Amino acid sequence: MIWSTFVVAALLSVSATSASTELERLRATKGFPAGLGFHSVQSTSSFEGVANVASKPKVFAAPVAANKDAFRVDGTKIPLLDATVQDSYAGQIALSGDGDEKRKLFFWYWPSSAQGGSDTLTIWLNGGPGCSSMTGALSELGTFTYMPGTDKPTVNEHAWSTVTDMLFVDQPLGTGFSNGTSDVVNENDVADRFYGFLANFYATFPDLLQKQLYIAGESYAGYYIPYIAKRILDASAEEKKATPIDLQSILINDGVFSSFVVSEYAPTYVWASARQTDLGLSDKLLQQVKNLSTSCKFDTLMEQLTYPPKGPIIWDDSTARQLLQESPTTWPCATFDIVYYAAIEQNKCFSIYDITLKCPAAKDPIDDYFSRADVQELLHVPKFGNFSQCSGGIFPDSVDDSPYTETIIPGLISSLPRGVTLWHGLDDMILLPEGTRLTIQNMTWGAAGSEKQGFQSAPTEDLTLDGKKYGTQHTERGLTYYEILDAGHMIPGDQPVVALEVLRTVLGKGGALVTSNVGGTSTGSNGADTSANKPGDVKDSNPGAGGAANSAGVSLGALLAAVTLAVATLY
Repeated sequence: MIWSTFVVAALLSVSATSASTELERLRATKGFPAGLGFHSVQSTSSFEGVANVASKPKVFAAPVAANKDAFRVDGTKIPLLDATVQDSYAGQIALSGDGDEKRKLFFWYWPSSAQGGSDTLTIWLNGGPGCSSMTGALSELGTFTYMPGTDKPTVNEHAWSTVTDMLFVDQPLGTGFSNGTSDVVNENDVADRFYGFLANFYATFPDLLQKQLYIAGESYAGYYIPYIAKRILDASAEEKKATPIDLQSILINDGVFSSFVVSEYAPTYVWASARQTDLGLSDKLLQQVKNLSTSCKFDTLMEQLTYPPKGPIIWDDSTARQLLQESPTTWPCATFDIVYYAAIEQNKCFSIYDITLKCPAAKDPIDDYFSRADVQELLHVPKFGNFSQCSGGIFPDSVDDSPYTETIIPGLISSLPRGVTLWHGLDDMILLPEGTRLTIQNMTWGAAGSEKQGFQSAPTEDLTLDGKKYGTQHTERGLTYYEILDAGHMIPGDQPVVALEVLRTVLGKGGALVTSNVGGTSTGSNGADTSANKPGDVKDSNPGAGGAANSAGVSLGALLAAVTLAVATLY
């Protein structure tokens, strides 16, 4: 049990550092490691029956319009910005039409600066849970950005608002400038509250209903966005009549789609071997990680990452269960943690969001900027007080027990006219690209009667722009997947030129990206019967131990108490 002793000691010894806190918070939100199965719950066989774990959604058939002009933001008066930008709109909009509604989400809406305007509206959501979308606006893809290490904001020539209207929203309640205490239990609640906000937003800006809607985001938005998309598609006839939303597609980078066994632990050895020099890992440590990966049978899981897949992907967790019984307060297969803390030892400024960053770490100005009184006055949230990019307390006991979105995405691929796009920055460590590949290969999707599991060909087509390679791409049956070079967890900030071209492609507005040997189709099947789309069967090789939904809950819960994990911070 030398591995468990090492990991717990490491957790306790560096828990004061911001990096370790962020990692611990992320896992706590999913009750990690609650459940040893490949997924935390069994997938359902029907898109229509997925994740019905919340109370019946409220019907938002009578949205309430606010005064649009009261939200106007003068583009000539942005504090510290030495330039004029287009006027925008910001403030708080209620979650329902109730006269005494106090719960409100904050938004910042930017009409496109494109000549002649835009026929699309794109919503951007950051993750967390509890992280403000102002992070995306100011450090990634907004009309102007205020990057770490700089002394003032500057106009962003690669802003997404140059090609589409942009709507940044602080959600769920308790996030950023939103107003009210979080009352959500799971992602169905999150989606329902967001739908209420969206109905009132459209009532306030009715002309936007003429535009196609796209929803984009990163990280824990890999949870938010599929549930929100499903809520929009599942709206009642009454709701659709009141608010006819033309949702076209979703775009998620470095998202949480499946369990941490998949997204972190199983791929660690393969990933760390390829990035050994960047991480500063010794051959001896890497061999130890390999041995642990073998003993916990992660290697047999990774061997199933084939194109096409040979069947439902299964993890034999018998060894992990046995080790856990011997030492119930520690996670016995901590490949990821070993590599993570070794990397910190080699680089005191190591960033789990971008493993290439070195000292000195640049100061992030966003919290200070949005805490300014003049900024808050301009955004119609006067006297809000200190702003924080990320906050906790979103879910009860800081745990979101919603089914992973790998159970929802297959149905969305065929339901959305322009399908689904997922992308991953290859310098990200908090979620590993091989984990996203595993998730894709264990999903089954396609138009009714032509469903297949996973990609049939590997995502190896070169992605180039102006003759330079920026990564790889692949599209099949309405699902597109990109892997981006020289980008970490926040692709639009790390590779703004490429990110803008990916957006153009998703929106159907051309784009200058070139792919070699592109296969498959680029859009969804536009109205296919979603009930025929069956996610890859979630299987645990040890069903006698309770299956993925119920396995080892008590012992694994003890681990949470032992290392005192907090709420997640996944931007």
